[in-house]
Amino acid sequence: MPTHLSGIAKCRIYTPHTKCRLLRTFFNDHIKMVAARYAGKVQSWDVVNEALNEDGSLRKSPYLNKLGDNYIVDAFRLTAAADPHADLYYNDYNNEQPKNVQVVLKSLKKFRQPV
Repeated sequence: MPTHLSGIAKCRIYTPHTKCRLLRTFFNDHIKMVAARYAGKVQSWDVVNEALNEDGSLRKSPYLNKLGDNYIVDAFRLTAAADPHADLYYNDYNNEQPKNVQVVLKSLKKFRQPV
């Protein structure tokens, strides 16, 4: 996390605390800025990495803890809006294992996003 967001430990989901709003703003602006900068120059984006546990539950992370479980959908939505022609990917370890592929697909479909 950037140092100017170091106070996010006080944040809780949907808290009006300034640092919480800064984290959401940073998250949104960073995705939009980077994806827009390279829109049309890259073929695909690795949007979210290792957000799931092996059982398909969401892995604990600062983004999950502070932005809520919709942060994955938000990341894909923001990236797609900034670079609508790029392919978007979710990346995780052990995805090459058939059992793990099924867990990832099932988990991501909960977010009602095309997989």
